[in-house]
Amino acid sequence: MRVSINLTSKLVKTVDRLAKNKRKSRSKIIETLIESSLNTGSKDSRFETLVGAWKDDRSEKEIIEGIYQDRENNRVKG
Repeated sequence: MRVSINLTSKLVKTVDRLAKNKRKSRSKIIETLIESSLNTGSKDSRFETLVGAWKDDRSEKEIIEGIYQDRENNRVKG
């Protein structure tokens, strides 16, 4: 079934980022979030409440660059 909803651009960006990270569609992420909010005691619900809870003052680009740098620093040299 198709349903139309209005979301802020900030919320759409957040959902899209989560969808990309989880390799799922935007629709699947929204469906999962709605289902988990309706089943407040579920494991998914507890996990979803933590999404976005980690605060970091760096930009997304700086965080990603830091991750790549850490990978490079920890890579075993052959």
